[in-house]
Amino acid sequence: QEQAVLKELIESKLLTSSSEVRMKDGEGQGILSLGPATVELAHEALISVWPRLAEWLKQTQEVLSLYHRLREDARRWKDIATRNPRQAESELWSGSRLEQAVELRQQGEFSRLLSGLGEAESAFLDAGVELHERRSLEQDERRLRKLQALQRELDDLIERGRLLLLAGRPTEAAVLLQGAYERGSQHPMLPYLLQIGRASCRE
Repeated sequence: QEQAVLKELIESKLLTSSSEVRMKDGEGQGILSLGPATVELAHEALISVWPRLAEWLKQTQEVLSLYHRLREDARRWKDIATRNPRQAESELWSGSRLEQAVELRQQGEFSRLLSGLGEAESAFLDAGVELHERRSLEQDERRLRKLQALQRELDDLIERGRLLLLAGRPTEAAVLLQGAYERGSQHPMLPYLLQIGRASCRE
Protein backbone atom coordinates (compact mmCIF):
# COMPACT_ATOMS: atom_id res chain seq x y z
CA GLN A 1 0.00 0.00 0.00
CA GLU A 2 2.78 2.45 0.93
CA GLN A 3 4.59 1.71 -2.34
CA ALA A 4 1.50 2.36 -4.42
CA VAL A 5 0.74 5.63 -2.59
CA LEU A 6 4.33 6.81 -2.90
CA LYS A 7 4.46 6.00 -6.61
CA GLU A 8 1.13 7.72 -7.26
CA LEU A 9 2.15 10.87 -5.37
CA ILE A 10 5.43 11.12 -7.25
CA GLU A 11 3.69 10.62 -10.60
CA SER A 12 1.09 13.25 -9.58
CA LYS A 13 3.93 15.72 -8.89
CA LEU A 14 2.85 16.09 -5.25
CA LEU A 15 6.18 14.59 -4.23
CA THR A 16 9.58 14.99 -5.78
CA SER A 17 12.44 12.53 -5.70
CA SER A 18 16.11 13.28 -6.32
CA SER A 19 16.45 9.76 -7.64
CA GLU A 20 14.16 6.93 -8.44
CA VAL A 21 13.04 4.64 -5.67
CA ARG A 22 12.88 0.95 -6.46
CA MET A 23 9.56 -0.56 -5.38
CA LYS A 24 7.42 -3.57 -6.24
CA ASP A 25 4.01 -3.70 -7.76
CA GLY A 26 1.36 -6.19 -6.70
CA GLU A 27 2.98 -8.91 -8.79
CA GLY A 28 6.44 -8.32 -7.34
CA GLN A 29 7.71 -6.57 -10.48
CA GLY A 30 10.05 -3.61 -10.13
CA ILE A 31 8.45 -0.26 -10.81
CA LEU A 32 11.36 2.08 -10.16
CA SER A 33 15.06 1.60 -9.53
CA LEU A 34 16.82 2.51 -6.30
CA GLY A 35 19.50 5.16 -6.15
CA PRO A 36 20.55 7.53 -3.38
CA ALA A 37 16.93 8.68 -3.14
CA THR A 38 15.40 11.59 -1.30
CA VAL A 39 11.66 12.12 -1.36
CA GLU A 40 10.23 15.55 -0.55
CA LEU A 41 6.97 17.46 -0.75
CA ALA A 42 6.67 19.32 -4.03
CA HIS A 43 4.81 22.17 -2.35
CA GLU A 44 5.45 23.30 1.22
CA ALA A 45 1.79 24.29 1.55
CA LEU A 46 0.91 20.61 1.59
CA ILE A 47 2.44 20.34 5.06
CA SER A 48 -0.24 22.54 6.62
CA VAL A 49 -3.16 20.96 4.79
CA TRP A 50 -1.87 17.39 4.89
CA PRO A 51 0.16 16.95 8.13
CA ARG A 52 -0.32 13.19 8.11
CA LEU A 53 1.38 13.00 4.73
CA ALA A 54 4.27 15.10 6.02
CA GLU A 55 4.76 12.77 8.99
CA TRP A 56 4.53 9.67 6.84
CA LEU A 57 6.97 11.19 4.39
CA LYS A 58 9.41 11.95 7.20
CA GLN A 59 9.29 8.35 8.39
CA THR A 60 9.71 7.10 4.84
CA GLN A 61 12.74 9.33 4.29
CA GLU A 62 14.34 8.04 7.50
CA VAL A 63 13.97 4.46 6.29
CA LEU A 64 15.43 5.36 2.88
CA SER A 65 18.38 7.19 4.43
CA LEU A 66 19.12 4.30 6.76
CA TYR A 67 18.90 1.84 3.90
CA HIS A 68 21.36 3.78 1.76
CA ARG A 69 23.84 3.88 4.63
CA LEU A 70 23.26 0.19 5.30
CA ARG A 71 23.85 -0.71 1.68
CA GLU A 72 27.13 1.20 1.49
CA ASP A 73 28.45 -0.07 4.83
CA ALA A 74 27.48 -3.65 3.99
CA ARG A 75 29.30 -3.41 0.69
CA ARG A 76 32.46 -2.10 2.39
CA TRP A 77 32.23 -4.76 5.13
CA LYS A 78 31.90 -7.54 2.57
CA ASP A 79 34.88 -6.26 0.62
CA ILE A 80 37.09 -6.03 3.74
CA ALA A 81 35.90 -9.44 4.99
CA THR A 82 37.30 -11.16 1.91
CA ARG A 83 40.76 -9.80 2.77
CA ASN A 84 40.78 -9.48 6.55
CA PRO A 85 37.83 -11.02 8.45
CA ARG A 86 39.10 -9.78 11.82
CA GLN A 87 39.33 -6.20 10.61
CA ALA A 88 35.86 -6.46 9.08
CA GLU A 89 34.33 -6.70 12.57
CA SER A 90 35.17 -3.05 13.14
CA GLU A 91 32.91 -2.14 10.20
CA LEU A 92 29.81 -3.73 11.73
CA TRP A 93 27.07 -1.59 13.20
CA SER A 94 26.36 -1.54 16.91
CA GLY A 95 24.25 0.32 19.44
CA SER A 96 21.16 2.30 18.45
CA ARG A 97 21.87 2.20 14.71
CA LEU A 98 21.96 -1.60 14.69
CA GLU A 99 18.88 -1.79 16.89
CA GLN A 100 16.95 0.55 14.58
CA ALA A 101 17.87 -1.36 11.44
CA VAL A 102 17.02 -4.73 12.99
CA GLU A 103 13.70 -3.37 14.25
CA LEU A 104 12.80 -1.98 10.82
CA ARG A 105 13.64 -5.32 9.24
CA GLN A 106 11.49 -7.18 11.78
CA GLN A 107 8.62 -4.76 11.15
CA GLY A 108 8.91 -5.32 7.41
CA GLU A 109 9.60 -1.65 6.63
CA PHE A 110 12.33 -2.41 4.11
CA SER A 111 10.00 -4.81 2.30
CA ARG A 112 7.06 -2.39 2.33
CA LEU A 113 8.93 0.66 1.07
CA LEU A 114 11.62 -1.03 -1.00
CA SER A 115 12.10 -4.51 -2.36
CA GLY A 116 13.51 -5.79 0.93
CA LEU A 117 17.13 -6.24 1.92
CA GLY A 118 19.68 -7.90 -0.31
CA GLU A 119 21.87 -10.79 0.76
CA ALA A 120 24.79 -8.51 1.68
CA GLU A 121 22.65 -6.18 3.81
CA SER A 122 20.99 -9.08 5.64
CA ALA A 123 24.33 -10.78 6.28
CA PHE A 124 25.74 -7.46 7.53
CA LEU A 125 22.95 -7.03 10.08
CA ASP A 126 23.10 -10.68 11.14
CA ALA A 127 26.85 -10.38 11.70
CA GLY A 128 26.32 -7.23 13.76
CA VAL A 129 23.73 -8.96 15.95
CA GLU A 130 25.98 -11.99 16.38
CA LEU A 131 28.94 -9.81 17.37
CA HIS A 132 26.78 -7.89 19.85
CA GLU A 133 25.53 -11.11 21.44
CA ARG A 134 29.02 -12.56 21.61
CA ARG A 135 30.45 -9.45 23.26
CA SER A 136 27.54 -9.32 25.71
CA LEU A 137 28.17 -12.95 26.65
CA GLU A 138 31.89 -12.30 27.08
CA GLN A 139 31.11 -9.29 29.27
CA ASP A 140 28.74 -11.36 31.41
CA GLU A 141 31.40 -14.05 31.77
CA ARG A 142 34.03 -11.49 32.82
CA ARG A 143 31.63 -10.00 35.35
CA LEU A 144 30.86 -13.46 36.74
CA ARG A 145 34.56 -14.29 37.07
CA LYS A 146 35.17 -11.03 38.95
CA LEU A 147 32.28 -11.77 41.31
CA GLN A 148 33.53 -15.29 41.90
CA ALA A 149 37.05 -14.01 42.60
CA LEU A 150 35.69 -11.43 45.03
CA GLN A 151 33.58 -14.07 46.75
CA ARG A 152 36.63 -16.31 47.23
CA GLU A 153 38.62 -13.38 48.61
CA LEU A 154 35.89 -12.44 51.10
CA ASP A 155 35.41 -16.05 52.17
CA ASP A 156 39.14 -16.24 52.79
CA LEU A 157 39.01 -13.13 55.00
CA ILE A 158 36.17 -14.63 57.01
CA GLU A 159 37.98 -17.93 57.46
CA ARG A 160 41.14 -16.16 58.61
CA GLY A 161 39.05 -14.09 61.01
CA ARG A 162 37.42 -17.24 62.40
CA LEU A 163 40.81 -18.85 62.99
CA LEU A 164 42.07 -15.71 64.73
CA LEU A 165 39.06 -15.82 67.05
CA LEU A 166 39.85 -19.43 67.90
CA ALA A 167 43.45 -18.42 68.53
CA GLY A 168 42.35 -15.76 71.03
CA ARG A 169 43.19 -12.77 68.85
CA PRO A 170 39.80 -11.00 68.60
CA THR A 171 41.12 -7.54 67.66
CA GLU A 172 42.89 -8.83 64.55
CA ALA A 173 39.90 -11.03 63.76
CA ALA A 174 37.49 -8.09 64.02
CA VAL A 175 39.53 -6.09 61.50
CA LEU A 176 39.33 -8.87 58.90
CA LEU A 177 35.69 -9.61 59.55
CA GLN A 178 34.68 -5.93 59.43
CA GLY A 179 36.55 -5.59 56.14
CA ALA A 180 34.61 -8.50 54.64
CA TYR A 181 31.35 -6.96 55.87
CA GLU A 182 32.10 -3.53 54.39
CA ARG A 183 32.96 -5.11 51.03
CA GLY A 184 29.52 -6.67 50.81
CA SER A 185 30.02 -10.26 51.95
CA GLN A 186 26.76 -12.15 52.43
CA HIS A 187 28.35 -15.11 54.21
CA PRO A 188 25.77 -16.53 56.66
CA MET A 189 28.36 -16.88 59.46
CA LEU A 190 29.71 -13.33 59.19
CA PRO A 191 27.19 -11.58 61.53
CA TYR A 192 27.74 -14.22 64.19
CA LEU A 193 31.54 -14.03 63.95
CA LEU A 194 31.44 -10.22 64.00
CA GLN A 195 29.34 -10.26 67.13
CA ILE A 196 31.78 -12.59 68.88
CA GLY A 197 34.78 -10.54 67.77
CA ARG A 198 33.30 -7.25 68.94
CA ALA A 199 32.20 -8.72 72.25
CA SER A 200 35.65 -10.17 72.85
CA CYS A 201 37.30 -6.82 72.09
CA ARG A 202 35.15 -5.12 74.75
CA GLU A 203 36.15 -7.60 77.45
